[in-house]
Amino acid sequence: MSHDPARYPPDWPAISARIKERDGFRCAFCGAPDRGVGYFDDSGAFVEVAPAGDADIRRAIVEERSRKVITIVLSCVHVHDKNPMSCEDSNLAACCQRCHLRLDQGDHLVAASRTRAAKAGAGTLALFGEDEVGGAVADRKWGGK
Repeated sequence: MSHDPARYPPDWPAISARIKERDGFRCAFCGAPDRGVGYFDDSGAFVEVAPAGDADIRRAIVEERSRKVITIVLSCVHVHDKNPMSCEDSNLAACCQRCHLRLDQGDHLVAASRTRAAKAGAGTLALFGEDEVGGAVADRKWGGK
């Protein structure tokens, strides 16, 4: 879900920092280190290959192993109660981008389904005014009347 700062408590940056520190600056789900550079192997484990910012080593690993090498960026996520104001420690965890996506996968699928349904219900013609589709404006644009 997108992060709208207005929906979070004013001290969210401090809460987020405290949770990341509590979790040892590692993803609470897979153990990937914050700012670590590496890839996820076939078993799903994060393999750290270089310190953050070491582009030469990163390029060599990509070429050598044909793996997508990424930099881990931890965020603080709501695990059980997705309400941004629900900031009890038991509801928060440090999380890498991969695990965060998996954690919120159900929410993303519901949102995508709603978006597709809304687009299908609206139809293409609803995107334009009547005159722009088949009326006088369209005739003038394409050499009609």
